[in-house]
Amino acid sequence: MVYRIIVPNILFLGLVIFLLVFLYVCLKKSTKIPYLILSAILAWLLITGVLSINGFFTNFDTLPPRILFVISPMILLLIYVSFSLKVVPLLRHIPQTWLIHVHAFRIVMEIILWLLAEKHVIPELMTWNGRNFDIIAGVSAPFIAYFCFTTQCWPKNVALYWNILGLLLLVNVFGHGLLSAPLPFQVIFPDPPNIFVATFPYTWLPAFVVPCAFLFHILSIRKLTTKNDMLG
Repeated sequence: MVYRIIVPNILFLGLVIFLLVFLYVCLKKSTKIPYLILSAILAWLLITGVLSINGFFTNFDTLPPRILFVISPMILLLIYVSFSLKVVPLLRHIPQTWLIHVHAFRIVMEIILWLLAEKHVIPELMTWNGRNFDIIAGVSAPFIAYFCFTTQCWPKNVALYWNILGLLLLVNVFGHGLLSAPLPFQVIFPDPPNIFVATFPYTWLPAFVVPCAFLFHILSIRKLTTKNDMLG
C-alpha cells in the first residue's frame, strides 16, 4: 500500500512544507516572534503525526471520535482569527496578492486526491470526479490576484465574492468528508471507506492543510473589509 501511494505521499509532504515556509515568511513580516508561532505549529504537526502513525485516529468507535481532537482545535483557532484584533498586524504586512495567489496550492491537493482515488485509497466522492469542486478556487486564484490587485481591472468586491465562494467550496468538501467518514452521524457510505485522514500523513489534511486554506480566505476577507486607518 505504501509503495502504491508513494507519489501522492511525496506530493502531500511537499505541500505541507510549502505551507510551512509560506506561513513563516508571512509571520516574519508581521510579528517579532515568528519562531515561537512556527514552533507551536511544528509541535502540533509532530503530535498529530506521531498519533496517526501509531493508529490513534483509526479507531472510529470511541465517543467522541478521536479524529475530532484534530478538527475541534482548528475550528476554534479559525473562529479566533476571524474576530481577534490581534490579527490586524498580519493584515497590515501581508500583501493581499499573497493571500490569494497561495490558494493555487489547492490544484496540487486536488491532484493528490485524484491519484489516491485512482489507487482506490479514497472514494471518488472526494475528488473532482465526485463532489469536490475545490480546484475551482486553485485555478482561479492567480486571475483574481492579477486582475483585482495587480492591474486593478476588476473591482475589489470581485475578490471578496471569490473568497466567499472559496470558503463555500471548502465547507462543501469538508462536510462531505465528515458525512462519509465512519462517524456516528455518517449518512454517505462510499467505497472504499473514507478513513484516509486517520492515517499518516493525511491526518495533516484536517490538522493543517484545510485550516490553512480557511485561514488565508479569512485573512483576505478581513483585509478587504477592515478600514484603512486600522491597517495603517
